[in-house]
Amino acid sequence: MVGKYCPDTGRLLRVLDVGSRDCNGTYKEIFSGPMSPFIYDGMDIDDGPNVGIVCRDPYCWPNIPNGRYDLVVSGQCLEHVPMPWLWIEEVARVCAAGGHIIIIAPWRAPYHKAPTDCWRILPDGAVALLEWANLVPVEIIMERNAETFDDIAQFGKSWGDDTLIVARKP
Repeated sequence: MVGKYCPDTGRLLRVLDVGSRDCNGTYKEIFSGPMSPFIYDGMDIDDGPNVGIVCRDPYCWPNIPNGRYDLVVSGQCLEHVPMPWLWIEEVARVCAAGGHIIIIAPWRAPYHKAPTDCWRILPDGAVALLEWANLVPVEIIMERNAETFDDIAQFGKSWGDDTLIVARKP
């Protein structure tokens, strides 16, 4: 997925991982390694493992300049954001023109307060958020990871089902 939206430009690409604190895994490995074409920064509202940038306000990241990142990724974070329309504006602001945004958020999952659990994201909601922030939807896929809701509720076979959102900043 990352290779599809981050072609080899001959220069290092800056990546921001929003909601990067390692609670149960991170995306850092994807963007690391001795030959990696990426410069990875992890950002979260609280300090902790895999957090290099702390922005306490989820809707205002003053220590990150406009258009700094070629790619902004965020996985399993958006559902915890009380006002996602404000959050997506900051995501768009820190993304460079022509850059991409990849967000993974559940559309079906059990309640998991960390510290809040506010949303499940469906394709139409994803499009509305992207349009609000003047982002161009590129690909939106509802992934099926569980057979039944019981699989999810029992944390058995899998966690749940996710919406994969890919957008571009014009």
